[in-house]
Amino acid sequence: MCKKTMLCDKYTGPIIVICEGDSEKAYIQNINRILNYKKSYGALFKPITVNTGYFYEVKKKFRSEYKNNPKSSIIIWVDFDLYKRNDKDCLEIYKKKQGIPDFLFSCINFEDFLILHEKENTVSKWIKLSGDHFKEPMHSDEYLSRFKLIKPNYKKGELAQPIDKSRFEMMLNNLESGKFYSNDFGKFLLDNIKHGYFEFNDR
Repeated sequence: MCKKTMLCDKYTGPIIVICEGDSEKAYIQNINRILNYKKSYGALFKPITVNTGYFYEVKKKFRSEYKNNPKSSIIIWVDFDLYKRNDKDCLEIYKKKQGIPDFLFSCINFEDFLILHEKENTVSKWIKLSGDHFKEPMHSDEYLSRFKLIKPNYKKGELAQPIDKSRFEMMLNNLESGKFYSNDFGKFLLDNIKHGYFEFNDR
């Protein structure tokens, strides 16, 4: 996974987030209500979905967005499962990438990231339920059946419940504590908040 700190020290409008699907899009739309860039008006992020995490499709979407928005900041947020399993040689191809930013990976899936917005005992419960998922990623049917033991009403493409400031800060605290697995996108948010680029909305 990407360990590099990515800071947004310049703002030229919404940061384009190339992401996998509707779940990530819903999350980004949600946190646009929580965060802003140094009191600027307008959305902090603009989600652009690929509907897959496979490298070549993600790269194709990046090039299209970069061509149409050459002055915009663009980040890429995808799940790590395809790369951990090296499906269709994703990891090997990614290691040789050129002309595209480092990906911000969710370890391992979006649902794992979502659970980080819960209290520590819930995160620990999920880690126990998921078994070897973080070493050998499960496919969606398997991990969703386990995930619904914690979030029974969860559906792909939706948030299990709205993410308010309290839950968002819980995620930041869980990441900062280092007790659990990491998440590149969450760390990206945390680092930019710490450096004063992203601020909580007070309006």
